[in-house]
Amino acid sequence: MYMKHKGNPPIPPLGEPGKKAINVIVAALLFRSAFWIHLEFNLVENLPGLLSTLLLYAIAFILLVEAFTDLRLVKTTRIIAAAAAISFVLSFAVSSQGSPHYGTDATIFTRYAVELLLSGENPYAHSMHPALIKYAMDYRWLTQTLEGASITTYSYPSLSFLIYVPAFMVGFNDVGGVMVFFFLLTALFLAFETPSEYRLLPILIMFLDPMLLILSYVGTHDIIWAFFLLLSMKFFNPSSSKDLSISAIFLGLAMAVKQIPWLILPFLLIWLFKRKGLKETVLYGVYALIVFLLPNLPFIVWDFESWLRGVLTPIVEPLTPMGYGLVSLVYEGYLYLPKIFFTVATVAAALTLLVLYWLNFERVKYLAWIVPAFVLFFSWRSLQNYFIFFIPIAYYAALMMVKERVSKAT
Repeated sequence: MYMKHKGNPPIPPLGEPGKKAINVIVAALLFRSAFWIHLEFNLVENLPGLLSTLLLYAIAFILLVEAFTDLRLVKTTRIIAAAAAISFVLSFAVSSQGSPHYGTDATIFTRYAVELLLSGENPYAHSMHPALIKYAMDYRWLTQTLEGASITTYSYPSLSFLIYVPAFMVGFNDVGGVMVFFFLLTALFLAFETPSEYRLLPILIMFLDPMLLILSYVGTHDIIWAFFLLLSMKFFNPSSSKDLSISAIFLGLAMAVKQIPWLILPFLLIWLFKRKGLKETVLYGVYALIVFLLPNLPFIVWDFESWLRGVLTPIVEPLTPMGYGLVSLVYEGYLYLPKIFFTVATVAAALTLLVLYWLNFERVKYLAWIVPAFVLFFSWRSLQNYFIFFIPIAYYAALMMVKERVSKAT
């Protein structure tokens, strides 16, 4: 017997032992998350944050009760989980309005870029250096060049700061709070897409590594492009031209937030060429590129050279080596390898994966969605966010793959 979920292909049941084991694991994870909130937040002046920890404990206790009894408290769990999510979001509003937390230069540059834009200035043509003086950050994560200077250009596509403009216009000026909102949207999307038999798996995926949430608040824009990429995956249906158009729109939005999703497009074009031929492949690529250009076009017209220099900064500027991939051998002082070595290695990895993907398409097609993680392992800079934000992507790709295989078998 198979479990069905909102018209999707059936999924094999998990089994009673598996469900009970997951209940215990998620309960342990929730205990850990509640403890982390106590450590990271000033709960003396943050009642919503404190309430969210109590609600997390309540959910953990309910899951343990379900694991060792025949009780099924799904509705109760959902209500408490919704209350915990609302309390958690409110905790950011309480804790961050007066003194937002910035873990990296990406977040303070984003805030400064929004402020510049709202004052009528072009963020790409303006130095970001005043942001380093205006806002406090963890300077361990300041992006520097090999000459020792800090990067002072805005170095992401324009949707990475335009996405925050509506919040700033209504007085909510915390970049991290907006990113947490997208984190919750991502968690809700995965929960909705997951059959009820597996309802706890998205919690494991999103909260097993606390860095996923931490970087969604104090670190990077990755959760935003990841959310758009998940929506692109949902509509990536080669048998429907309409769905493909929607998928291309969301992929274009993901590409307009950060450069990492750029690497996915060539693999999806191979997928479509294998399935639909040249016309649909070209249309998909054109739609994605048009959507990418739309938010960037005003800045391209405003000052093309500044926009191009900013967007290509991570690629062409002589940045210091940093990360946890192959470059860690250099970063930790074990080897000396020049930047050109990593440039060649990254390009070679990308081209090799393209060839292997073409030759083994039927066996590896779903890897298209997570291929940047493999490529960026060889990069001169391979930070943790280059990898961990592909965990929810990989989970959803695996879910889609299982649904496809079960559908073919039934």
